[in-house]
Amino acid sequence: MEQYYQCLLNCLQYTALNPVRTDRVKDPDDYTSSSYKSQAFGKNIGMWTPHRLYLGLGSTHKSRQNFYRGIINKALTIQAIAKIRHSANTGLVLDTEQFRDQVDSMRS
Repeated sequence: MEQYYQCLLNCLQYTALNPVRTDRVKDPDDYTSSSYKSQAFGKNIGMWTPHRLYLGLGSTHKSRQNFYRGIINKALTIQAIAKIRHSANTGLVLDTEQFRDQVDSMRS
């Protein structure tokens, strides 16, 4: 579960920072089509519902928001970015072979 959790956090970070990486905005808070404002600052954006793993980041709204901002501010490794891009471009499940097997068994 720990590896899955880290994979999820990497994907959250990748998604939040993608508009910054592609020079659309200077700060993830500036990108209007993102849940970043809600997750990082608790702003109501209407169509976002917190996932249970996000809720597990802390016991209060403020602690979750602080933890989330800390995640986003960390640098993703080149390997993590490459894995995410590969999965997105190929449609393959991201994570370990064991996790992919679990997902495949759920599809059957």
